[in-house]
Amino acid sequence: MATAFPSMRRVAVVHGRDVLWLDLWHIDHQPIFLDGGVSSEPLEREAVPRLVDPGRVAIDVGANVGVFATLLADLFGPTGLVLAYEPAATPLLVNATSRPQLLVRPFAVADRGGTVAFRHHRSTTLSRIVPDAERRPGDANLSTVTIDGELQRLGLSRIDFVKIDVEGHEDAVLRGAAGFLAREPRPVLMFEWIPDFRGRSTEGPVGALARLGGTGWRLFRAGWDRPPAPLPGLEEPDSPATIFAFPPERPDRLTAFGFLIVQLTPLLPAGIERMRHVEPFIGGGAFFFARRPERALLCDVNASLVITYLSVRDEVEAVIEGLERLSL
Repeated sequence: MATAFPSMRRVAVVHGRDVLWLDLWHIDHQPIFLDGGVSSEPLEREAVPRLVDPGRVAIDVGANVGVFATLLADLFGPTGLVLAYEPAATPLLVNATSRPQLLVRPFAVADRGGTVAFRHHRSTTLSRIVPDAERRPGDANLSTVTIDGELQRLGLSRIDFVKIDVEGHEDAVLRGAAGFLAREPRPVLMFEWIPDFRGRSTEGPVGALARLGGTGWRLFRAGWDRPPAPLPGLEEPDSPATIFAFPPERPDRLTAFGFLIVQLTPLLPAGIERMRHVEPFIGGGAFFFARRPERALLCDVNASLVITYLSVRDEVEAVIEGLERLSL
């Protein structure tokens, strides 16, 4: 139908504070359009704002239409940078036009630079790199890059967050980041794990991380209609999951994720991102600042605390100036 009606090749749905442009020729875009917005991976989208700060740098490998790439770009603001990798980059480029901090790289990410055979499909789940021995007429020659090579090429030394979703080739992406994973501070990782795709990989992403990333990593499985849970011993889950991996030098992110995601998020009602956040006793605001809701009503019996929050909201420069005077 999208072929018969060209207007359906570019439709918009509300996405955060902006919109997300879709091409309904792509099967993956159609559920987003029918749902009136992004409804998949709610826990993952709820977690990401707790794991990053404005002005940082992130990588999204397998960005697709840009659900997470645009989220990260909006969280980072104009002083941050998001590198988004997607071979079929046309829809992603459209969504990047209003976000100069979102840099689209139309390449596949692998364990070596060069070219590979790539099989396009209307569903990105079926689109994948194929071995030369399985090449068919119509498979495309696709340019590949490595994360290590890209960081050197772009002059970047630190990355704070990496998301990988490449349909079974996540381990190759990590092998191409071996040098990067050996240097501290390392990023928080978020990658997809689907057991049915294990045959596409050499060692699997968990195995690659265990071999290349050193010791001390903490892994959690999340999403896919199952409660979040730790993965002791760096074991591969027996069912599909989104895996969050925390290096030992990032205890702050592990604390935020472990408490707010593993314990509280499963208790939140469905559709909470569309609800107003209300706290009758805000206190230190840990849950509020972790969730960062767009609409909120915050209360407290401590009038001085309420005045402090109002001052930070309305006169933050004056608050900073006053604190600087006190620190002299």
